[in-house]
Amino acid sequence: MQYVTARFGGKPKVTHVLKSKDGNSLAVTFTVKASTETPGDMTGLALVAVTASGPGKGAVLSDQSFDSQERGFAADDYALLGNTVVRDRDFSEHGLASDNLADALTQADPNRFQEVPPSQCVKGVDY
Repeated sequence: MQYVTARFGGKPKVTHVLKSKDGNSLAVTFTVKASTETPGDMTGLALVAVTASGPGKGAVLSDQSFDSQERGFAADDYALLGNTVVRDRDFSEHGLASDNLADALTQADPNRFQEVPPSQCVKGVDY
């Protein structure tokens, strides 16, 4: 759970602990109020497996991990398809436009139209 605190900036609250019958595996579900990456409430799963012959292995999955992955896939898709997410500051809206249209808008009125980096894309709106 130290990794979760370091990665997400908040102390996790353990909601369930599951241990394998042989005692070599442990799964912990948790919630945490993240203050890094995408701030806010998140849930996650920590997995740990150990053996007598070597060091343990672990992994942490979180809804932020999936969100970040979805964002990355969308950014790659948009780049391959020649699309860009554009923000219209006058109406506080985002929209998907062809790269040519996005370039024309941002060059014509850079104070109004801006390209939206993947880190600022809104789930359910931009991807």
